[in-house]
Amino acid sequence: MQQSPLEDVNARHYPGLIPVGIPVLAASIEQLNQLQIKCEEMKCDVVVFPEQGQTTTDYLAFSNAIRLMPSVEWRLLGLAVVGEKKALRKLTAKLNLFS
Repeated sequence: MQQSPLEDVNARHYPGLIPVGIPVLAASIEQLNQLQIKCEEMKCDVVVFPEQGQTTTDYLAFSNAIRLMPSVEWRLLGLAVVGEKKALRKLTAKLNLFS
């Protein structure tokens, strides 16, 4: 069933509910770094959340800080990964659900 967009009193529209589950998994920094590498090898879409992003609200400062080191040295706090369901299950099978 297709969900219709949400609308507030000012007629501003927002996407409706996502019709699929989105698991949130727990991982150590080391596991996140390895997962990032594997996801890139498998051509999954990855959004990274490095620690430097939590230290400023200035995107240019954040971008400049990240640019100073290779991605394998970033201290990742999270990843958002999109890819083929079977491949993602294989990549994340050993991770527990975040609680």
